[in-house]
Amino acid sequence: KIETIKIVEESVPAVININDVDSAIASIKLEVTKSKGEVEIINLEKSMISEEDYKKLSNAGYYTITINYEEFKTNLTLTIEDPNAYSVKVVYPNGQPVSGGVSVQWCTATSCLPTKEVNAAGVAYNKLDDSKKYFIHIEDIPAWYTYDPNAYTTDKDSKKVEIKLI
Repeated sequence: KIETIKIVEESVPAVININDVDSAIASIKLEVTKSKGEVEIINLEKSMISEEDYKKLSNAGYYTITINYEEFKTNLTLTIEDPNAYSVKVVYPNGQPVSGGVSVQWCTATSCLPTKEVNAAGVAYNKLDDSKKYFIHIEDIPAWYTYDPNAYTTDKDSKKVEIKLI
């Protein structure tokens, strides 16, 4: 009889490429503790994830999904990254990610695109035209912090940018 289940944290990749979700899921381990103290390590299977949660993993982002095994549940947090998407990570001076209401806006010399809110890992993603250069602005940063709004640009050769608040 199963007593508990938990994710073997060391088996969870820090970041998963959006093209490798299925193989990454199969490499994650689940520790199953049984009533007599016996511990079994099993591989996570796609069937242990609801369709709704699995669909989330087809987009870049930071997700907490529910793992179902027998009648037990546990949560798993995954960071999915699209190598073709542009991303901006907003962090505090100590390197901790900023989250909760902060938005990123990419602008060309002539127009700005709608903002994208950062996720719990402090990252905003956007699919952009590779033929353009973009200026990056952030909105709704926490009180008492600022950044240099003219310092950050991105293009096809530098799609990932980190903005450290000051």
